[in-house]
Amino acid sequence: MLIPKDINKPGIIIEFKRARKTNKKSIEELIEEARKQIEYKKYETELLNRVIANIKKLLIVFKAKEVQLMM
Repeated sequence: MLIPKDINKPGIIIEFKRARKTNKKSIEELIEEARKQIEYKKYETELLNRVIANIKKLLIVFKAKEVQLMM
């Protein structure tokens, strides 16, 4: 998580997921898992407590040599 000193700037939550080659899930399914993990674990709570309203969520998923980024 990147927490800005200036509350007018965006806070950034970064979630990394890595899947082994043997994992049967598609990279899109892994991205959805990463998105759900951010929501389930309430990562944005700390930013909201600091009155940071502009929150960006960056999802980075690795599977073998395939990489996908979502914001």
